[in-house]
Amino acid sequence: MTTLYVDNIAPNLQSKISAPSLNVTSSMMPAGSVIQTVQAITDQQQSFTTTSYTDLTNLQPTITPRSTSSKILLSLTLCYGEGSDAFPAFKILANGTIVAQGLANQQRVTFTNTTTENSVRDQYRQTVVNYQLLHEPNTTSAVTYKVQCSPMRTTNRTVYINRHEDMSDANRGSSVSTFILQEIAG
Repeated sequence: MTTLYVDNIAPNLQSKISAPSLNVTSSMMPAGSVIQTVQAITDQQQSFTTTSYTDLTNLQPTITPRSTSSKILLSLTLCYGEGSDAFPAFKILANGTIVAQGLANQQRVTFTNTTTENSVRDQYRQTVVNYQLLHEPNTTSAVTYKVQCSPMRTTNRTVYINRHEDMSDANRGSSVSTFILQEIAG
């Protein structure tokens, strides 16, 4: 075996190295690669008292897939408070069509989050929901996703987006919700 000992390495300033220009397109990306990312983020507070589904404002990102074989990874982080005895249910829609839903003989929602204890302390709680779904829109046209919430389906209840119900003192906090879309190569 030969050993090479070097005390100093200096660049050869006379040589020129060039690399070919790389023009990578989304069609060249292997399956599972992230092609693009879009984010909607809001600290806007919203409250509603209803039995109907209400659009959550400022959480409506739009993405234009580059290929019909792409999938869209939806990552939602939603912060909310609730009035006593609310059982909020949520829907995620793509261009007005629900992207996932439960059984037909039940309340057809994308997800629910029941955290209420029906206690006098509910108004101080703020819940964080994390939800992910891989959606296949099968299009290269723009797709707008939105979140809807119904505090309760049978009796008017109140949900507060990005805040507690009771904001009467400095110990309460407001929060931020995000909705991230990532196009994944198919």
